[in-house]
Amino acid sequence: ELEKVLLSFIHDISDWVITFDKNMGPEVYDLPGKENEIPFLLDYIPGQEINGISSYLTTRPTTEIIGLLGPHFAEYNIDIRNDEKKLKILLEDLRTISSSLIMQFNSTENKAFEVLGTAFTKRVLEKKKILTDSFLIPIDLHKDLFENLPQANKSRADNLLVKINDENREICITVIEIKCRKSLSGSEHSDLVEKMQSQILNTIEALRYHFDNTYNLTADRLDRELKTLELKSLFEFYLNRANRYGFINSEVQDRKSVV
Repeated sequence: ELEKVLLSFIHDISDWVITFDKNMGPEVYDLPGKENEIPFLLDYIPGQEINGISSYLTTRPTTEIIGLLGPHFAEYNIDIRNDEKKLKILLEDLRTISSSLIMQFNSTENKAFEVLGTAFTKRVLEKKKILTDSFLIPIDLHKDLFENLPQANKSRADNLLVKINDENREICITVIEIKCRKSLSGSEHSDLVEKMQSQILNTIEALRYHFDNTYNLTADRLDRELKTLELKSLFEFYLNRANRYGFINSEVQDRKSVV
């Protein structure tokens, strides 16, 4: 309890905090915010540990971050700069997928819109009860999976929707690409659709290259066991996050963790 108080105090007097620890897991920072509490934002992507030591870049939502988010939501008549309740709802929507998405708001205007689209996509999936037995992986953040592909194509989709059927031991992955534009001409629309299709297909190709043991018909990868463990670790991280945020109950999580 003393450590939690100390961490909270450090964040109150700091803009950014970097934590190095070989025993602490990301769930220390990556928990649903309590009522009337503005949560931590964790910039962390699993699988990037160095020598077994995890590093966590965290912050509390500062005026700088709110300044990045505010103008984009203002265009939809959503005022988060003066409404703490709306800000907390937005942050929780993005944190359930990954706080790292928020750090992309200062890249390009289109990218910022697409991060908003991710939050809206999560809301739609939640409303349709799709997230009760499935979970999202922000595959766009896992750039390492798109390095050194045979086609040298690094384009990728935004999210994976993963559904694990523990009865027949099948994993169904739906690739989701999100584009948000204010207006498009006919040719721009066609070009955008073509780009989205390319991103989706290349994402499927990357997943097969790393994790499908039938990808190469002549010989399987020498590191197949390591790749299987990598995929298991990836799934478990986002499955556990979905459980922490209340989208998948503990019973379902336990069954899927066994699978």
